[in-house]
This record gives sequence, structure tokens and C-alpha cells, in this order.
Amino acid sequence: MPRFYHGAYIGTGAALTIDKVPFQPDYVRLFNATTGPTIADKTADMPGDDFFKTQAAVALVTAQGITLTADGFDLGTDADINTSGDTVYFVAFGN
Repeated sequence: MPRFYHGAYIGTGAALTIDKVPFQPDYVRLFNATTGPTIADKTADMPGDDFFKTQAAVALVTAQGITLTADGFDLGTDADINTSGDTVYFVAFGN
């Protein structure tokens, strides 16, 4: 049965671990509520810390991004998903 979890974090500007997801996510979507309208998407098929970022256009980000883990995800220092003081909401899906 598919699983769903949602939450929020406050960006630090430094590498950050979000480890409160009660399963291993296959897909994560982030919404930066402070600077909006950044949306970031990460799937289990994407290599390394690659993710898609949507603002005015969709862009593939290949550094300082999102890495899925057994109980959540790790964030790099990409300014749109991890700026110090920014509130970011997320949803995670898994099997």
C-alpha cells in the first residue's frame, strides 16, 4: 500500500538531514513558502542529489540538491530549498 507523509523544515543554509519520514521515500516534493514559488521534485530514479526545480521554468539541478535516504532525505545547500530561515513544506510518497 502506498504511503504518504508531510512536514516542514526551516532551512539552515548548510547541509541538512530530514529524518522524520517513517518510511523510505520514492518521491519527495518541496515547496519553499518563504520565497515561493519554488517547487523541487526528487524521485528515486534520479541519480545522486539531482532534482528538478520549478520556478519560471523547469531546470535539472545536479549539485547541492536532494538525496533520498531510508527515513527521509538529505539536503545540500541549494539556495531555493535550503536557505537559512526559509520555511519549506514537503510531501513524501513511498511503497
